Amino acid sequence: MGWLLWVRLLSLLLLGVLGAASVIVKTKPDAKELVDKLVKFSGIIGVLAVFWGAWDLIKALLFMSLLGSMPVVWLMWLLTCAVEIGLGFVFGWGMVTSHLNDETRKKGEEFRKKLLRYQITLGWLSFVLAAWWVLVGMGLIRF
Repeated sequence: MGWLLWVRLLSLLLLGVLGAASVIVKTKPDAKELVDKLVKFSGIIGVLAVFWGAWDLIKALLFMSLLGSMPVVWLMWLLTCAVEIGLGFVFGWGMVTSHLNDETRKKGEEFRKKLLRYQITLGWLSFVLAAWWVLVGMGLIRF
């Protein structure tokens, strides 16, 4: 597995923990201390995830030819980008609001509120996608 896959896995796992943190802590209370340590860095993790997801999206669009030969892999790649950007926006929003004008801040906050409804679902989806990419990277899923 190449370094890009490792970055993707790390991103998905961190976003998964942050996205599903409330459920993780509820079902496993002793994980609260570790989750709280990660939450301190949620803003920077979010901003980096948005940039990484956007870069990944550009690459996915450039390699749209995979849609013909490996449509499932390409669609999972696209879904991964959407999760990275979506959860990244949720967690990174607080870091960028001070650099925006009032109108942009208001529209962004409305969009963030819509995304918050799906935060836990996106968190769990992030874990599923991480597992998917591990299996693909190990060659256990072939097309």
